[in-house]
Amino acid sequence: MTELAMFEVRDNGALPGLAEVVGQAPDAALEDRAVAQYAQVLSASGLPLPSTMGVGSNVRALIERIFYRKLKRELPQENCSLPWFECHVPPGGTAVARSSASSETSQGLELNIFGSGIGRGRKVSITTSSASAPRKACAIYRLDLIVKPHLYDIHGRESVELEIVNCLGQSLENLEKCPHCGVPPGSVDPIDFHFGQHLDLRADRVNSTFKFKLEIEDSSSIEAGVKLTSIPLALKLTSKVSRGYSFEVESEFPAGMRYIPYTRVGAGPLQTSMWATDK
Repeated sequence: MTELAMFEVRDNGALPGLAEVVGQAPDAALEDRAVAQYAQVLSASGLPLPSTMGVGSNVRALIERIFYRKLKRELPQENCSLPWFECHVPPGGTAVARSSASSETSQGLELNIFGSGIGRGRKVSITTSSASAPRKACAIYRLDLIVKPHLYDIHGRESVELEIVNCLGQSLENLEKCPHCGVPPGSVDPIDFHFGQHLDLRADRVNSTFKFKLEIEDSSSIEAGVKLTSIPLALKLTSKVSRGYSFEVESEFPAGMRYIPYTRVGAGPLQTSMWATDK
């Protein structure tokens, strides 16, 4: 069984960008009623807008940015990747991930992927074809993308919009030394991470195996920074889950340790729990 055998990735085509969703600019200045109507359209669009963005100045500024921008130039396409799933392994143990979705959701996970500036995106589906082999190291699964930057002028300021041109497939990064697992609990920032209930095996003498269920909901979001050679700016890839899924993770824990699971508070790759440890 190869490392990627458990997932199959399919590019399901283009998604409209922010400008296409908003439509044409109004003839007159933006009144509050018009801003509220545009806000409703944006809310129903499924675009990965900030959750704090309500009807007001933020929405107005976003709409005006689209209406009054001027294209300066298009830059060459580049390859980049979106880390979408992290499978974490208890230090010294193993982990096996498999689908636990019901027949109603067995078609798999769907992601709507967009770049900085909310340019055109792609809809990508991911299905689980089999269980993974017992994994001894943490791993990051990535979607490999082609993006095209568009450089705009907005009232004298430059703005970059990334269009997701295509999804090439997937790749895998094995983390022989995971920066998040096997670390002392005190080194984990409680502002950025949320702790779960510990698993104390310090008095045990044999390894233990436990099963965990990972529910991926359609409200989940993924964010990742990306660097392009043509743009010396911090850019971002964003994805929203448009159809959820379930995984069952079976992990083996060596005896003699206390394991404290923790997860990110903010948006990041979908993930199994990371494991802080002490003796």
